[in-house]
Amino acid sequence: MSTPSDSPATKKPALPSELGGPNAGDEAGDGSSDDAAKTSTNRYNWRKLLFRLHGWLGLNLGLFLFVICLSGSVATLSNEIDWLLNSDQHVTAPAGTESGPAGYDWTAMHDSLAAAFPDGRNLGVYAPEVAESAALAYVETPRGQRLKVYLNPHTGAVQGHTSFFNAQRFFRSFHRRFFDGDRGITLVAFMGFPMLLLALSGFTYYRGWLKQLFRLRTDKGERTFWADLHKGAGIWGLFFTLLIALTSIFYFVELGFIAAGSYDSLQAEPLPQHVDDASLDDLGPQPERKPANVYADSARAALPGLAVRSMRMPRRPGDAVYVDGQRGNPLTRDRANKVHLDPFTGEVLGVQKSSQLGPVPLISDLVDPLHFGYFGGIWTKGLWCALGLMLSFSILAGTYLWVVRCGPSR
Repeated sequence: MSTPSDSPATKKPALPSELGGPNAGDEAGDGSSDDAAKTSTNRYNWRKLLFRLHGWLGLNLGLFLFVICLSGSVATLSNEIDWLLNSDQHVTAPAGTESGPAGYDWTAMHDSLAAAFPDGRNLGVYAPEVAESAALAYVETPRGQRLKVYLNPHTGAVQGHTSFFNAQRFFRSFHRRFFDGDRGITLVAFMGFPMLLLALSGFTYYRGWLKQLFRLRTDKGERTFWADLHKGAGIWGLFFTLLIALTSIFYFVELGFIAAGSYDSLQAEPLPQHVDDASLDDLGPQPERKPANVYADSARAALPGLAVRSMRMPRRPGDAVYVDGQRGNPLTRDRANKVHLDPFTGEVLGVQKSSQLGPVPLISDLVDPLHFGYFGGIWTKGLWCALGLMLSFSILAGTYLWVVRCGPSR
């Protein structure tokens, strides 16, 4: 029976003089063999350190990371879950109506919203993600309550409303901040650092990772099964894990800029926010806004090929109308392509194109679609959910293995 020092996990690599053979005594006096021994020992110590780091992080932070990754996996499909639970979000386009964004009636949606909530403040209307879904509007009531209002994008009809905190918001808020405000979001974003260390230390430590891609032994005992599952899932999901870790770290850095009051330095040069005062004076004491469809048409003329995704009306007199959308690059947020418009004339005040963004603003607009996988619709969302579940249970399996490993010694 082997002693603890002879076990595979702790046994040091044999030095040349320990291997036996006719020349063992001669090698002991050879300086080159001493150098080789030192190199081998140093390499062993370095890998041992990586192994211990990987285990310590998994043992102490594994369950927390598991909850974050599992909740994030569900959050990728939070809109779809909300759609299944709420029939007010179901839409059928009227016969003869043009499908897709070209068939959306922005004027009807804004007018219906104003009629249904005459004392409310329109915080913005957002196009549906899929053809069978309703458009979404946010309304603030005189009491300060925020509502989510569901509109038929083709007719503008109000189909229903819920509080801001619905099923979709529950999953996103739980994953993002654990319902703990700024402290929660900071802690969750910070966990990108240990996740990155876990991915890199595990990949660097374990050898023969190509063999692990297709190895899952079920006849070697429970511990071997979970070890193979942990390693295999970690290797298959390595690039996804790195992506999630790096985007989480970016969120953490972004929070630092926000806390320092320097968030604007991560964004592109701001577009004009207000109408010229002289122009307002020429329009009289109570100028009327243009219909919302005029703003959509003006934005599409300024950015050919723009699929309008959201529209926000001015909150104060003289503020610009905000329109954004997608224009051939789904990897960026909608806000990467946006137009500011004069609310009274429809004149374009400023245009931003995703293709003209600098490196930092572009990365800022790439992070969210890449982190949650919504850049390709339901297909990439489903893939991100599956990869997230694989990552979650890989973490859980690794934590279990270290609990078993450390159990007897404790």
